[in-house]
Parts: sequence; structure tokens; C-alpha cells
Amino acid sequence: MERAPRRPVILPIIILLVVSGILAPVISMETVNGVLGHSVYFVVPVPLSSQYRIDWNFGHTGQVTVIAKLKSGSLPQYNPLYNGRCELLENGTLKLNDISYADERTYKLKLFNPETFTSYVQRYELNVYPLLSPPVLNSNVTNSRLVSGTHVALQCDAGGQIVTTYAFYRDQKTICSEPHVTCRGSFLDFKPLSENDSGIYTCSIQNPVSTNTSNSLNRTVYVPVSIVTVTSNTSGLLWPGRDSVSLRCLARGTNVSYSWSLEGVPLPQNPQYYLSQNNSTLIINPVSKNDNGPFTCTASNWVNKENSNKVTFNLASPVSLVSLSNNKPKVVWAGKDSVTLRCSAQGSAITFSWSLNGKPVPPNPPYYITQRDFPPISTLTIRPVSRNDTLPFTCTASNYLSSESSNELHLSLNWHPEGYTACTVEPHDSMYQLHCSWPGGQPAANVTMIFNNIAETGQNEVAKNVSVSEITKKLNLTCNGAHLKKKFSCTIIYGLPRDKNNGITAEMDGETANLKTGALP
Repeated sequence: MERAPRRPVILPIIILLVVSGILAPVISMETVNGVLGHSVYFVVPVPLSSQYRIDWNFGHTGQVTVIAKLKSGSLPQYNPLYNGRCELLENGTLKLNDISYADERTYKLKLFNPETFTSYVQRYELNVYPLLSPPVLNSNVTNSRLVSGTHVALQCDAGGQIVTTYAFYRDQKTICSEPHVTCRGSFLDFKPLSENDSGIYTCSIQNPVSTNTSNSLNRTVYVPVSIVTVTSNTSGLLWPGRDSVSLRCLARGTNVSYSWSLEGVPLPQNPQYYLSQNNSTLIINPVSKNDNGPFTCTASNWVNKENSNKVTFNLASPVSLVSLSNNKPKVVWAGKDSVTLRCSAQGSAITFSWSLNGKPVPPNPPYYITQRDFPPISTLTIRPVSRNDTLPFTCTASNYLSSESSNELHLSLNWHPEGYTACTVEPHDSMYQLHCSWPGGQPAANVTMIFNNIAETGQNEVAKNVSVSEITKKLNLTCNGAHLKKKFSCTIIYGLPRDKNNGITAEMDGETANLKTGALP
């Protein structure tokens, strides 16, 4: 039954009235909710004094209708209109029976104490509600299978009952707070449906005196098939007749079924093909030379179907044509220059390793190794090269099927001798050993000894023994060293001592060093 809107309830406000010296507090409205056809109680909120008069009425000045009166020590008096429908209890509470919508009004309690001449007034606003019967939950889409992304509405039909609150539930949990759901009175709107909206739906209705729950609607939300993807358990090399592979088809959607094809044709009946997990997984054991693909998967449900990406396999080929080259075929200076060696090969899934004089190249500076797969190339950068790098380098290319080593590569390295050209004269029995040296270079330095105007040349060093008789005053020993474009010279002028200091100076060509020696005995 439809009814007019409720009158607003005034918030409690205490007003003190002073009338003829009598203090009379008046408390504003209290709301009382009653069940249609049942009894309702208007409770006196304060204890009764020893002397009192109670007056229950409704109406306003000039049109007051008294319901019941009670005086301490006397029997209650009732309005004949309410005879049999009302009752005053011992504490002054008014009980009103078999209430109807016609009883909805404002009731007033007046409690007076004749000894103190004080009174207490309380007003009650009565609202009458029926006990609710179960509502009916229905949908604008009668099919129990719904499609995700569509707009669907549910209605909680209370059949004209007076309802103050509607609530909707999925699997006994309230759903009006979910972001894609709008609750508007007796309607629930999905804007739009999501894949998580499958479940059992109910609604409840409520008024201040009762609540009731609807029938259940079981709804399944189907997500259309999308994002169909085939993944493989391996991305590496497969060896026909030996390796196996597993393909898995994944798709978004509800109740999805799967089928497979090879080169656009349904997968043939073959014991090497094994399907599992609702045909979403294809195991090929073993792969053959005909299984390079492409393989595709088709996912479908009652809404739609969609094909996956295409998958092909990388079938193996052996290693071949391993070659090692150098980016600097000319002269390289040890301790200064850098060199990059390049190793290339043909084949599948190749890995490279490097050796120096038959031993693995250590993976730390000054050695830096990189590799790329397509085409298969590995580089070894030596930054800078050292004197040990004159030994032969090789690289080896390998895969599961075979392994092959490259040609040997020798680096042509140069380095200067350390220090300067050295000139020495050492006594040895009755002889003197003359020595010119500048060792440690690569290639060896050319050393020339000039003694008594005779030049003798060698590599790294030149030595000569001479007798005392061959030594005369102020004869020179000169040593000239030459290494590529670098040159040093030293000269010893020798003879008998003349004074206390007898210093002898050796002068060098190009770069100069001062040498001092004692005089020969």
C-alpha cells in the first residue's frame, strides 16, 4: 500500500516554561514505530510520584481528544472510542492494540503532581508499518547465462509494500558498494557486468518493524574469448627424434574449449601428439623434422572463438665454418694498444669459448668477451694487450650436436726495452770485458759496440774481451742502441787517473744521461 511521506521528526529540545510559578518542562517528539494490526506501547519515561494524574490525548487546542486518564488511587478512565483497544499499565504506559494506519498521529502524555504543582509533558509520533512479505527478485535478462561487458539490471519487487531500505547480495555478501554497481531503490544496475559477477543473487527489504529476503537468482557471467596465446616450454634448439616440447594455450574467457592445427590444417592423428588439460596443452614427443610449424590454437566458448599466435620451432643444425680474425693485423704495442678478436660460425644455438695457448681465457680484465646469437659471433677484446698475448689464440664454437675450433691466431706485438743502453768495463784476470746491452725489447734491439774504431753489432747485447795491452790512454768505448724509432747511446772515455776526482763523462745521443766511472788501474 502506497502512503504519503512521513512528517519530519523534530530533534529533542528541552524548553522551560514558567506559568503562574509552576515549573513545567516540555520534551519534544519521540518517534514510536508500530506493526500494523499489533499492539504498541507509549512508555512513560519518568518514574511516577506518590501523587499523580495522568492524561493521554491527541489533537490540538480546541480539538483535544482524551484517550485515557488515571489518578493515583483510582481506576483508569477510557474514551469509549478506544474501549477495548487501549490499556493503562501500572507505570502509566499506554498500550494501544490492533493499530491501523488511522492511528498514525501525535500523542501527548501529561503527568501532573498535585503536591508540588509540577507537570511533565511528552509527545509521541506514531508510525504504523506492516510486516513485510518476501519480495521477488527478477532481471531484465531472463537467460541465466550473461555476457561480460553488457548492461544488466535486477529489480527487487516488493509488490507495493512500504519499504524503507533495499539491499542486494551476491553469495550472501552485499554488493552495492562495488564500483561498477549502482543501487537505486529497488533496482540494481551493472555498468557493465564483469567476469567476477557470477554467483547467487538475493535482495532484502526492510522497514522499521520487519525485514524479509527474496528468492535466489543463479547467474553465470561468461567472458568472451580473447587474448589467445600459445607458449612453449622451450625457446632453444630442438633436436628431431630426440627432444620433446610442450605447447600451452592460454585464453581469457569462461568455459573455454581448445583445438589445434599445424600449417592451417587440424592436427593429424599421430602418437607423437598428446593432448591434455581440456586440450589446452599439446605435448610433442619427440619432435620431427616436419614439426617446424606453424602451430596454432583455437579457443572458443558459446559467445565467440579466436585464434592464437603462430608458433614455429628452431630445429637444430651442426656447427660449421668457425673462423678467427683480428681487427689490427699490423704491429701492436703491448701495454698501450687494444685488440679485438672476432670469432664467427654457422649453426644453431652456438656458444663460444676462448683459449690462449690451449688454456681458457680468464673472464676478467684485461679480457672482455661478448657474444651475439644472430648471426653467431663472439668477440674478445684485450684492453690493453700485454707481453703474454703473443701466444696463440683460438676460439671454439659448440652446440648440442657438435663442436669445432677455429684457426690459431698470433698477435704481432712490440715493446721497447726498459731503461737505457748500458756500457760496462769489468776486469777479469789479465783481461777486461767490454759489454754493451739494451735487452728486453720485442723485437730485439740492435746494439752496436765501437771500440778502437771497430764496430760490432748484435741483438740485445754485444760483449768483447780485450787484453790490457790493447788499452791505451783516452780510448773510447761507445754503445749505440736502436729499437724501431727509439735510440740511445753511451760512451765511456777511459785512461789512467790524473787528479783526485778524475771524473769521466759519458754522453748519449738523442736522449742524454750522465755517467761517471773511475779511471782504469
